[in-house]
Amino acid sequence: MLNLTQQYWPILVVVLLLVVAGVLWVRRGKHVALDQEQSIRPTLSREIAPVVDEPEIKQPAFLIEPIAGTPDNLLEIKGLGPRIAMMLNGLGITRFEQIARLTPEEQVNLDQHLGPFKGRIEQDRWVDQARILASGDRAAFESEFGKINGG
Repeated sequence: MLNLTQQYWPILVVVLLLVVAGVLWVRRGKHVALDQEQSIRPTLSREIAPVVDEPEIKQPAFLIEPIAGTPDNLLEIKGLGPRIAMMLNGLGITRFEQIARLTPEEQVNLDQHLGPFKGRIEQDRWVDQARILASGDRAAFESEFGKINGG
């Protein structure tokens, strides 16, 4: 087999070049050209509906007045990463007690402020975790939610 390849390699190169040229020649007719006389399709010229402004989301009162004292490490809550912690800090939430005291209505309202993290409050049970962490019972937290990360 090697001898055949060594003897006929120029022929193989020519055949390969002919195949490539044939493929390019066949494909040259596949391009679409628009005439100046053709008009734009009606589906492309329709009017775009105006953007409806979303209703303004009111901030709950607890988000305006932060609790005094040393801030808690919110990263200890499972499912709450650095970006979410930064968002919460920007809204005035710095303590576990603030999250633990959230009413269902406040949870829904806060959820609207989380952007791409919407739904995480309920999904990751932040309120339950914050109640245990606010009480200081680390053993109870670790038995229910696993080891505390702490960021």
